[in-house]
Amino acid sequence: MPDCTRPVMLCHPIDTESTLPASAQWRALPAHSLRRTHDGSPPLYATLIQTAYDPSSRLWFIRFDGEDPSWVSDYTTHDETIWTQDVYEAFYDDEGAISAASSIEYKELESSPRNVRFDANITFTPPGKFRTDTSWDIPWNSVTTYDPASKRLVSVWSIPFDSLSITPAPGVRMPINFYRIDRGGEHESGAEFSAWSPTFNGSFHTPSRFGLIEFV
Repeated sequence: MPDCTRPVMLCHPIDTESTLPASAQWRALPAHSLRRTHDGSPPLYATLIQTAYDPSSRLWFIRFDGEDPSWVSDYTTHDETIWTQDVYEAFYDDEGAISAASSIEYKELESSPRNVRFDANITFTPPGKFRTDTSWDIPWNSVTTYDPASKRLVSVWSIPFDSLSITPAPGVRMPINFYRIDRGGEHESGAEFSAWSPTFNGSFHTPSRFGLIEFV
């Protein structure tokens, strides 16, 4: 039987003088693994997720660190369909309405290996319909780098508190999920889809399977 427990990720406060945490700060924070979204098994190439927030600079940070011997990324323009190639993604509901029975709104952020970003507001109607509004934009930042020696693709994001409907603070919780699409030729199906909280179906757009981030 699949493990359908909705996970909780603790997001720790840090103090950084930069718009991005330093490497030593990330090494001190817990990391969480993605799993194949359709069955929860380990993916061919591992991906670690970390989060942190800085109350002083009012920034929320997300870090993806994935094994990747090769990647596919041709897009160069904001809000292009970058999910059709290699990409890291985060879906979050800063309105806290995931349990609502009617339509649900949540945010979708993506970054490609070429550091091209995508952001959209999603309106989801159960059981599986959704509408994407790419006119929604926020002033977030990402720094994505690839190390050919270690074959690791790292992307670090910074998201302003002012773009959120909640203010990160101890005890605040927010529904969220993290994803990776890897379209390297090593996969028999041509692609591998991973999630922090596996959806156990073919769609990332499954808000009932969002986990929770808890700011501490």
